This record gives sequence, C-alpha cells and structure tokens, in this order.
Amino acid sequence: MPLSPVHKVMSDSSKGKVWGVLQWTFKLLSSFGLAAALFTLLAILVLFATLAQVNIGIHDVKQDYFSSAFVVHRFFSEGTGGVPVPSRWGIPLIGGYPLMGLLFLNILVGGLIRIRKRPQTVGVVISHFSMLILLAWGFITNHFVDEGYMQIHEDDEVDYFVDYTKWDMELIKESGDNSRETVYLLPHERLVELEGEGSRRAFENAAWPFEISVTGYARNSAVEVVKPWQTNMRVIDGYILNRLEPKMEAEANIPGGYVEVKANGGQGLGEGIVWGFARQPLTITDPEGDKWSLKMRKRIYHLPYSIKLRKFIKEDHPGVSMAKRYMSDVTKVEGGLEEDVRIRMNHPLNSGEYTFYQASFGPNAGDPPGTPVYTVLAVWKRPLMAGQWPLVSCITVAVGLLVHFIMKLSAYFKREGKRGTKSVPIEDVNTQGG
Repeated sequence: MPLSPVHKVMSDSSKGKVWGVLQWTFKLLSSFGLAAALFTLLAILVLFATLAQVNIGIHDVKQDYFSSAFVVHRFFSEGTGGVPVPSRWGIPLIGGYPLMGLLFLNILVGGLIRIRKRPQTVGVVISHFSMLILLAWGFITNHFVDEGYMQIHEDDEVDYFVDYTKWDMELIKESGDNSRETVYLLPHERLVELEGEGSRRAFENAAWPFEISVTGYARNSAVEVVKPWQTNMRVIDGYILNRLEPKMEAEANIPGGYVEVKANGGQGLGEGIVWGFARQPLTITDPEGDKWSLKMRKRIYHLPYSIKLRKFIKEDHPGVSMAKRYMSDVTKVEGGLEEDVRIRMNHPLNSGEYTFYQASFGPNAGDPPGTPVYTVLAVWKRPLMAGQWPLVSCITVAVGLLVHFIMKLSAYFKREGKRGTKSVPIEDVNTQGG
C-alpha cells in the first residue's frame, strides 16, 4: 500500500532527524574540543591517582583509577598506629576506561576518517595511527596479559611461573596411594567479591560430594590465637582470622577466609580457616571416606617448555656488597631441544608469547640460613607480537612527525624562494650613462 503524502512527510522527517543526530555525533567525536576535554580529564585523573598512590599503592591505583569506569578519590588521615584512614566523602572522577575509549574514537574519527586526505596530512595520519596502536596495546595488556615470576635455584629446572597478586583456593582429591589425583580451583576473581563482613558464597561442582561455603574473606590477613577480649570474633579451634589493612605492595598481601563444608545431604563435614601462609592444608573427609585438602596458593601458569638455571652471575661495586650488575645463564628446554641464553637487565629472553626479564636474586635477608643461590625472573605472557606494539608505535609516530616536519619545512623554503625571486619593475632601476 503506497504511503500517503502525510506519512511520507513524517517518514522523511524522521530520517532527517536520525541523520542529523548521526552527523552531530560524528562531528562531536571528531572535534578538537572533545580531544582537549579528554586530555584535561586524563591529566586530572593522573594527578589524583598519583596522590592516592601514596596511601593505597600502585596495584590498587591501577585497578581503581585506570581500569574502571568511575572512581571516587578519597582523602586520607592518619589513624591508630599510623594506618591511613579514608574519608567518607570524596571527589567523583571519570575512570580511565571511558576516557581512553573516547580518546580512541576521537583519534579514529577525527585523525583518520574525517581528516582531509592530501599529501600535506600524510605525517599527521601516520602519527594518529600510531596513537591508536598504543591505546589498543594498553587494552590488550590489561585484559589478555598474565604477569608473574619464577624463582629458580642453580641446576634446577622449572616449567611454570607464579602470579604476583592473585591467590586461588586449591581443592585436591587425594588418591589411595597418597598422590594427588584431581585439582580444582576456587578462583581469585570470585573470592575477592567476598571481602567485607557478612559476605558468603557457596561453591559447588558435580564432581564434589559436598559444597564449600566461604565467608569473611580478607585480601590481607593473619591467623592469631584468640584473646580473651575478642568475644565478637569467629573462633575455630582457638584461632581467629584477623583482617588487616591491604599493603601498598599488593604482592605482599596474605589472604584468607573461613570455610564451611557440607555434604550434599546437608551433613556438616567441618569448618576451618584457609590462609595463604598456613603450614598445612585444611583436610576434608567426604561421606565415602575419601580425603580432600583445601589451601590458598598463588595462581600458577604452566609453560610449554622449561627453564633451567645453569649459573647466576653477580658483580658488586668495588668495596661494597651492592650489585653492579647481575645476570642468569639459563637453558630453555623444549621437546628434547636445548637453547642456551643469557638474561640480564634490559636484555630479556623473548620466546613466543612469553618474555622473561631479570628481576632480582637471592638469597636475601628474609630467606632461611643456608638457602642456595637463586634467580628471580619476571614473566609476561601476552598475545603473539603484542610485546612489540609499543616499539612499533614509537617508531611510527616518529616517522609521522618527521614526514610532517619535512613537508612543512619544504613548503616554507618554497615560499621563501618565491619571495626572493620577485621581479623588480624596470622603471624602478637606476641606470647610469653618458
């Protein structure tokens, strides 16, 4: 049925309004005003994040300020024992995620799509493209990179690395010959959601004949003998889990939580405290008599090969014990093939998705007497070639700026050349003759 003139006018009007909104959005996303506003807000965010770093540490600043959509910056005062206490009120700020997402769109629309395509803008386009690479790399690093460390003693061979800050609860079913049979994980991401009084979560699995409830989880804690005046604390076998303020160095936090285990029929199988520094795991006996153990441990990432430390080399400054330089001679063992590599400061081992950096060494003051020499390698796992994106971005932006500078300089010389060769009218020339 054909549209009446009235319906046609209304349809055209609706399309016009939609098109007008799209044009306005396109102009806004590509505007210099938006770019200036975003850079101003990012500068303010960086300022407050730097101030917050003094009290909450780098790890929490990264998560709260730059990996979030919204954050409230709180001011701290000194509490009991010098512990920083946050204020109840604060300054609301837009987080790094929406700001950098809008900046990505602004550069894409304004610096690549809307910009006039002509020889004079080639350098500008290249530079904007390099910025997009750097922003994309930041997103990938935040979501798809596993970061940790591996500690290797001389002549030892290791095929895994450990996360710096993520702790999982590891549930292990023991087999009859006392060896491990099956491993299950209660992941860090679910446990940290239980911080705070009254939080509880039940974990179930079809392979378990029971359910595990976790309560009172603390990111940093200590197991202590209960004191007579601690009547409001939950006590298990004379011990309590004391909640501590998170440390500024997030890798130094020791998490823990209360655990209750019930059979699928509702029968209580026990309770206990699971803590990161416990000497023994919590033992569970299910209704069928099988033994299970539950403990906290830092997340483990397995490598497709192993790294063997042949020798750790350390050179001190003359007359002092301060290290001048140190390095690790390692062997990468994969599928029966061995590759000898030296890892030192600013000279990592790059192997596929993994990069190994020389981080530190031991023994140090915190190790037991007689601890043999070991090296500590920082490990990054990231999508293939993602580690080269910052280098590619820096080279690309340098090329773009160089091209833009050369074209501007060339245009300047051409203008000056035209001014210098300007013709002079013959009548303005003084002639001499007799």
